[in-house]
Amino acid sequence: MLRNYILSYSILYSLVYLKSVFLIIANFREWRHIIELRGSINSQWEIRNVVIAILKELKKHAPTVFSDFIINENNNSISKIKLVE
Repeated sequence: MLRNYILSYSILYSLVYLKSVFLIIANFREWRHIIELRGSINSQWEIRNVVIAILKELKKHAPTVFSDFIINENNNSISKIKLVE
């Protein structure tokens, strides 16, 4: 009984306090490619949520570069609109 409690506590502790930090260096073209691939409805939902947060941050710093990407709150995905030339 005590052994099961300690085991479950250690698993819970590792799940709650586990944190990963990533450093990604990319230019605007690479970011646009990442957002287009990983923000679509066909990508995994966890990765899609991270890419949506990245797009929100990038739109603050370079709104004209990423203005053609629209975040769909209904299905939690990113779509690209075609700009008229």
